[in-house]
Amino acid sequence: MGIVGKPIVAKLSKKFQVRQFATEQLETGAIITPITNVDNLVIDTKILSAIVAVSTPGTVYTSHVVPLGKRWRIVAINIYVASGTFTFDQFVIGTPTAQVPIYRQTAAATLTTQTTTDIKLTEGQFIGFNVPAVTGAGNANATLMYEEEDAY
Repeated sequence: MGIVGKPIVAKLSKKFQVRQFATEQLETGAIITPITNVDNLVIDTKILSAIVAVSTPGTVYTSHVVPLGKRWRIVAINIYVASGTFTFDQFVIGTPTAQVPIYRQTAAATLTTQTTTDIKLTEGQFIGFNVPAVTGAGNANATLMYEEEDAY
């Protein structure tokens, strides 16, 4: 008999509100035939938009922050000038003390990318954008598509 690990059972129990088992361990048959990726059952795909005030050139602005108790995998992000006159040249992920650019282009009024690699963020980390030039302060509209799951 195989034994299913306690962390997996705890994760599924929380997501699907499974009650306490009668035994300490969940036992399975000698052969397990996978029929689905269990992780896909606990992931939700979401789209979130934010309006960000822009006024200072050479600044990284935060558009979205991963909430406590969550994890995100970035799927796509789009940002454009909603009002004012300024440009974007990169998307950035990080924390308040350290940032890493994840996509760069020549400065423009619109910046869009669909990720080709897994970009995962944990609670408290952010995704944002760099503004290299501002000739008129205004607002940026940032829309993010991401997969969200509970952080355990």
